Amino acid sequence: MPGARRIAIVGASVRAAAVSARAAGFEVLAADLFADADLVQHAPAARVEHYPQGLADWLATVDCDAWMYTGALENYPELIDRMAGLHPLWGVHSNPLLAVRDPWILSEKLASAGVLTPPIRTSPVGLPRSGAWLSKSGRGASGAGVWPLAASEPSRVAEQSARFFQQRIGGCAAAAAFVIDADGPRLLGVTRQWVGSPAAGRPFAYAGSIGPFPATALAYQDDLRRLGRSLADDFGLRGVVGVDLILDGERAWVIEVNPRYTASMEVLELAGQPSIVGLHARAFDAALCGPTPPAGFSDSAIAAKRIVFARRDVVWTDEIHQWAMQQNARGLLADIPRPGSRVAARAPLLTAIAVGDARAAVRSLRSTLHALRTRLAAAR
Repeated sequence: MPGARRIAIVGASVRAAAVSARAAGFEVLAADLFADADLVQHAPAARVEHYPQGLADWLATVDCDAWMYTGALENYPELIDRMAGLHPLWGVHSNPLLAVRDPWILSEKLASAGVLTPPIRTSPVGLPRSGAWLSKSGRGASGAGVWPLAASEPSRVAEQSARFFQQRIGGCAAAAAFVIDADGPRLLGVTRQWVGSPAAGRPFAYAGSIGPFPATALAYQDDLRRLGRSLADDFGLRGVVGVDLILDGERAWVIEVNPRYTASMEVLELAGQPSIVGLHARAFDAALCGPTPPAGFSDSAIAAKRIVFARRDVVWTDEIHQWAMQQNARGLLADIPRPGSRVAARAPLLTAIAVGDARAAVRSLRSTLHALRTRLAAAR
């Protein structure tokens, strides 16, 4: 890179994006809700108390060449525009953001492009309470604010605050990652998603990803090509874009679009994709470096990450922390709380990571999770 550039990264959790930015040669400043122990190894990091306004307050105090956001700042488009007045934004501003995050606009434009989206309704009247439809707040991230439309008490509470209702589609939960720059849209890869965790207390909580998934072949190739073109041409998006999908064996259904660096993109990077934040930066400043490097995936390269939710209130002791940082150095754990941190039950605790062929990656995750739970149980 011709001259280091300083980029500020903000969001609920920015560790993965910060690592990606460092891999692209950027100097990084970070602010999120955690300032985890392994994040501060890669960048000066601030833990904000008042989300999301605290991120804007922090950004006003730093010196940077540009800034970008991760989840779930897309839910605050007016704040994004105000923050864009502080420093140049490498990301999507409010107008295209509001359009692509509006389920009715998204459905209409994607339908015109030949891309499938589930039916949606503004009212639950007449809909079955069997779980075949979902209540959606439209303001969450990582599966927050999504509940099956059913007769249970949590479902009834979710129904009262729902912005819309979406028909549930059967199939494999997945996520596609695109980069959109002056050359148009390009699919970076597809990952399979793990959704739901009893420890999280939310049926659709994002619980991790594994990939790359060979969805670019056979049935889904045409759908993904049309999707990428619509995101670029119909919505005017730029930079990296994540899309939540359901793959039903024949077609790809678009569930939601997140026009930012997403959690599942780290899995593609672990499997060989060059820095996705680097690709994102080039979409906004082509002078940063030369041609886009190709992905380095091999036929057997599989990466996986699993979000670990606290099953009970946890005090992160020095002993557990020391072990966790050793696993972090081995590339097995990330998003490590700081010593003495208190993590509430059902909150995300940390992330387990594995790389290898598919079977080896899953075995590694299971082994790491078992070791973690054994140590947590011993610390009670």
